[in-house]
Amino acid sequence: MQFIFSRVSTKDLRGRTEADVFVNVEAEFQIADEDRTICSESDFPVVELAAGLRMWKSSADAVRSPFEFRSLSMEDRWVVRLLPIDTGWQVVVDENGELVTGSTCSLAEVDIAIDNFADNLRATCVDLLGKWVERYLTEGFE
Repeated sequence: MQFIFSRVSTKDLRGRTEADVFVNVEAEFQIADEDRTICSESDFPVVELAAGLRMWKSSADAVRSPFEFRSLSMEDRWVVRLLPIDTGWQVVVDENGELVTGSTCSLAEVDIAIDNFADNLRATCVDLLGKWVERYLTEGFE
């Protein structure tokens, strides 16, 4: 599993609040699974997703609960879930009522995909905006 972004845009970013950054730092976004694309979305709120994934990953639960992403800016029209299944974890995308599922991954593989995505996004956003944006892309962000 891979979370992939490209063409980060900050054209609508006017402030430095959490809401400003989450809603107005967007990119082309895909979730890839082996040789196929699970989803592809333009103008996707990648910082909001990365922060949510990092918070979920750093949760103190002995058994991690399912992850569900509902964007502040996308009016519940697009949902990403990471769900536990018998043999591991599976990404499930609900795009306009159509469910698309990925292959089963171990929790370690999911965590690696999250770290790669968030680390690469953090580096890109720092290059574009400066070090101040790191606080929204750091492990355990609150």
